[in-house]
Amino acid sequence: HHQTHTHPLRELIAQAEDVEWATLVDMGALVGPIVPPPNEQICSAMWVYSVKKDQLGAFLKIKARLTLRGDLQKPPTDGSPPLRTYAPVMKMSTLRSLISLHVRDPDVSFHQMDLTAAYISAPVARPTYLKIPPGRDAPFGKNTVLQVLRSLYGGKEAAFCFYADCLKFHLSLGFQQVPSDACYLHMRRGDDFIKLCFHVDDFLLVSKGGDTLEWYLTHMRTKYEIK
Repeated sequence: HHQTHTHPLRELIAQAEDVEWATLVDMGALVGPIVPPPNEQICSAMWVYSVKKDQLGAFLKIKARLTLRGDLQKPPTDGSPPLRTYAPVMKMSTLRSLISLHVRDPDVSFHQMDLTAAYISAPVARPTYLKIPPGRDAPFGKNTVLQVLRSLYGGKEAAFCFYADCLKFHLSLGFQQVPSDACYLHMRRGDDFIKLCFHVDDFLLVSKGGDTLEWYLTHMRTKYEIK
């Protein structure tokens, strides 16, 4: 982070950090500052930057993301469950099967859906505390930390937390999971249906019936920001 102070794009980088910080605050990802409980692991944070380009490859903006240093996370020693670092993704055979099964049906539509700040929509699996991120020191006192309530990118359990929360949400809507692919879900309402498979936060929707699709998207927007 200190290297950005002399970077030619330092003003845009600072603005990108402010946008990311506001997003985390709005989504309730962080609370504090607080004095951490004794004997709790305090995780480190790191800013990650990327350059976004337009369709012609020209510079568009700087994207900043506050990440948790998962590489420094230690396994729990208090008898709590071990860190769950694995999260399934869809099988390509499922994707090909869905396309081949419905591509010739004029009543069936295909949609691609991407979720914004997907991981942060999921709660953390266990109490997590974060050192004050670089560049955010001024408003906070010494010996204070932030409590992490949402699954920050970079955490060892971030992918699992998002997957488990996303699955729970869809099951609450009436979707069913199949044993052969943990990331394929389907539901039927009369003659209408929605079939979906997802790879992390990228979804393929196969639907029949416009009302059913709109019903699903309406519920999704109550929980996620959809691109």
